[in-house]
Amino acid sequence: QLEELLHQCNSKPDVVQNEFHPFLRTGVPQFCKTHSIKFEAHSIMTCLEEQKPLSVEWGLTPAQIAMAYAFQTGGGGVCFSTVNFHHLIEDLNVQTLSPAQLQAVSQLVDMVQHARYKGADNSCLLPGSPSADLALLHG
Repeated sequence: QLEELLHQCNSKPDVVQNEFHPFLRTGVPQFCKTHSIKFEAHSIMTCLEEQKPLSVEWGLTPAQIAMAYAFQTGGGGVCFSTVNFHHLIEDLNVQTLSPAQLQAVSQLVDMVQHARYKGADNSCLLPGSPSADLALLHG
């Protein structure tokens, strides 16, 4: 969709906001980087339960892992919200993951794949997974 947009318009968008988390395979951040478009991640807190084993091992909360992953691999900004002050403080205490930790988080997509929105990259979803079923329902 973005490539089609670039070919049809005289100017490119300044920012692209897209779903981004360890449980979605998407080329949107790289596409934005290639075309000098700012990328802003949303839905970064998807599937926090799946990150609990890593959070226990590393002494971080699943939200801190999600935030660090989004900042370090998304290449841009992060859009998040909370009505809980404690969660806000936790979310703003952004951690830095080591290369080995980033690799471990990146491999989570091999266990669970999840796309929250129609149009999210879903060509890599495993048949029969909840996300593949969701993609079929919305596709």
